[in-house]
Amino acid sequence: IDYLENNSLPNTLIGFSWKEIANNLATIVEKSLDVPSKFSNGTKAKNININSVKISSEYDFQNLIHLVLRPWLPSVEAENIAVIFDGNTKNADFSIKGNSLIIEAKYIDSTGKKNDTLKTLEGLKSFYSNNANVKALLFLILVEDIVDIDRHKIEEEFSQQGKEPSVCVKVMFNKLK
Repeated sequence: IDYLENNSLPNTLIGFSWKEIANNLATIVEKSLDVPSKFSNGTKAKNININSVKISSEYDFQNLIHLVLRPWLPSVEAENIAVIFDGNTKNADFSIKGNSLIIEAKYIDSTGKKNDTLKTLEGLKSFYSNNANVKALLFLILVEDIVDIDRHKIEEEFSQQGKEPSVCVKVMFNKLK
């Protein structure tokens, strides 16, 4: 692994535990926000260039996550039923290996949406934690720069790395506008 990293070669090992896997997937998604800025915008690239890769909704963000994670985890499932509780079903944005890892994507473009998302995080964390299959939760939150948010406080307050299921909250800023 050191050789790969020292020589800027890809390391396809994403972790030995669900906690490591969740954290590494968060890093992959965050790095994907930078990659389109390296596209060539020459006259030959008409359909995919920096001007056509934009995120302006939660659905756009979910599509980016799905596109980026498929090569790493071909079995990633979108909108899979993750939990059935008292006759109600909750579909996860994404699930991996029989709901062992649940990924929820949130998009914040206003203060009201920020408040709603923060209220939802604790409820989703509690809801998913009651499912014995869930080993890790990954909450990916994409925020527009017009929203005042304390990224580190949210990640620290809502993440839970010491017990199972582990919960990783990653707040990132939208660079694809």
